[in-house]
Amino acid sequence: GQNRRSLRVSDYRFLTSSNNNTFMSPYYSTSIADDSAGCCDMTLSEWQARSGHDGSSQAHWYSQTDSEPPRSAIFINDTAQAMIFNFGGKVYLDLDQSTVAGSLTLQPFSSQVLVEADNALFYNGFESGDTTAWTSTEP
Repeated sequence: GQNRRSLRVSDYRFLTSSNNNTFMSPYYSTSIADDSAGCCDMTLSEWQARSGHDGSSQAHWYSQTDSEPPRSAIFINDTAQAMIFNFGGKVYLDLDQSTVAGSLTLQPFSSQVLVEADNALFYNGFESGDTTAWTSTEP
């Protein structure tokens, strides 16, 4: 557990502001540590109550067991030109849980964390709202 931190501070009173974050730690729901509180194992709601910070922040929306490989991936463009990442058949979700499929274009010197969708069976013509790809002989 101790190396699975989404946030660690020595003392929350030295943190001037923190809000509108997504705390991603799907393997460990108590991933916040404040050393001034005796260290470890706070949930987001416990951190919010103690610190007064992160009122509009959110925790991860899915959980995984230790035996599962990570579903998250970080895409990094460390070049001075836009970079396109082609996903092939993989479908991802961004941290707001919006579908990202086909490809991702990252502007220079930027990055994005995406989570592999676990139920993207009907992406083409269903989740996108485009039903033209579907055919049927049934009325």
